[in-house]
Amino acid sequence: MSIASGPYSVRLSAENTVVIANDNTTIGYATFDIAQGELTYIFVHPAFRLKGFGKMLVRAARQAVGRTLEPSEPVSPLGRKFFERIGDTLHGSG
Repeated sequence: MSIASGPYSVRLSAENTVVIANDNTTIGYATFDIAQGELTYIFVHPAFRLKGFGKMLVRAARQAVGRTLEPSEPVSPLGRKFFERIGDTLHGSG
């Protein structure tokens, strides 16, 4: 299932992973746990960071699940900065 398109594609891979790729490489992916309502992992290739792909992965994962997903603990310091930058909340912080 394709969620969005552009010079890249955003697709649901399996039932718990969203992948962004272009013709040459995987740009990033996010995994989620539907039952727990958690975003369990997110990765964006270093060459593509700070270009909106992480935020796109979070949105695509939430769209695939149909509800808000919270980042699962533990969240790394880099992850905390990311979620703060995109204006997302982190459970257990505050």
